[in-house]
Formats: sequence, structure tokens, C-alpha cells
Amino acid sequence: VDISDMVDWYIYFGFRDRGYEYLFKQINPEDYILDVGANIGYISMLCAQRASRGFVYGFEPSAYTFDKCQINLSLNRFENVKVFRLGMGAEAGRVQLSVVDRNNRGRNRVVLNNVSTSAGEHIEVSTIDSWIRENNVNKIDLIKIDVEGFEMEILKGAERTLQKFKPKLFLEVNNIFLENFGSSAANLFNW
Repeated sequence: VDISDMVDWYIYFGFRDRGYEYLFKQINPEDYILDVGANIGYISMLCAQRASRGFVYGFEPSAYTFDKCQINLSLNRFENVKVFRLGMGAEAGRVQLSVVDRNNRGRNRVVLNNVSTSAGEHIEVSTIDSWIRENNVNKIDLIKIDVEGFEMEILKGAERTLQKFKPKLFLEVNNIFLENFGSSAANLFNW
């Protein structure tokens, strides 16, 4: 870990997150999990540890963060987790991913309306429904989404998956971030 990065710093110093502790209690050994916004793979690996007879599919679109995730996965040698360099959304395409703070890559976020930022990159985006179909995934028990306000867009692209598998959902809900994409916490919960 690089303790100059906020996410790594939290891991290194062993900070606990009650939300994630609750998430881990929801995981059964046979569960199949989607981790959307996998970052450096820490949560993906903790989920894989608990879903020891299941599998974790992670998605991290940032090249920099994805590379760190791959290093972490190789150092820990999990056989039941794979992270893809791909974003998720309501529809497939390419979008801009903004780096808000180079010392906290957990704050990276999608920027819409063709707004270009000096710090960022263009990323590939698919939908959960398309990815599930294309990869012949036959079971999803839990979906974790932490994408700085883009959560509603991802859920829109997962309607068939949600209807078919009825997975547990674990979402970051930040009303200010959701408003950046024309949504709100109330809209998300009502949907």
C-alpha cells in the first residue's frame, strides 16, 4: 500500500468501516458477488475470503487503480476473484473519469456531458445486464456499488439482473454526489 493515498492509508492503519462490517456479515460461502467500483481490490478480496466457495467479479475502470488492484490480487493469490478494467452504467459507451484528488483515488468519478477534465481518462462502460449475459453468469447473490454518485445509472443498467437474481444490494448513498447525475437518495430508494 501507498500511505500517501487515502484508501491505502485507511487499510494500512486498520480503520474499520461499520458499513463494510455489515456487508461482510451478509456474505455466505457460496455467494457470487459483483463489486462495482473495486478500487485497489481490498473489498473484493475480503468478499472473496468470505465467499470461499463462490466468486467475486470486480469492476474498476481507472487504469492507475486497476493496475494497483492487479498487483494486490497477484500478491494475495485469490482464485475466486477477478477484476475487470471496465466501468458500469445505464448504457455501453465511453465516458470521462475525473481524478478529483490524486491522493484519494477513491474519489474518482464519472463526468458526463462531454466535459473534459485535465486530470482523468476516458473509460469503457458496459451495463451489468450486458456483462452478465456476455459472460454466461448464472448466479448473483450480492451487488456492491461504490461509484461516487453514479449508482443510479448502474442500477438502470442492471434491471434484468436484479429481476432475475434478486441479489442483496450494498450501495454508497451520497445525496450530493447523486445530484451530480440528476438523481437523489430519495429517487434511488424509490426506484
